[in-house]
Amino acid sequence: MELYGITSSRNEFYSLNAKGNRTNRVIMAAGFESFAYTFYPGSDLVKSDGRMSYVYDANGNVIEKGLLVSVSADSVSIVRSGEHYVRY
Repeated sequence: MELYGITSSRNEFYSLNAKGNRTNRVIMAAGFESFAYTFYPGSDLVKSDGRMSYVYDANGNVIEKGLLVSVSADSVSIVRSGEHYVRY
């Protein structure tokens, strides 16, 4: 399934998997950007949206998000400072 959001200066397109989770985001504005989503193994928890990464507690609540540094099979490395870092 695909969803579209169109404004006069920016178009966003999302691809969804069978469960309704975003799997890809494409932004067309002055240029073209595409971001692939990754998930933690065996879950619907977003590990990375291609730009930001997410850390969850045992109940599945987001406890941190920040700019992506690297992604491994079951963890992420994020920049834990700056304007894009949030700890909940």
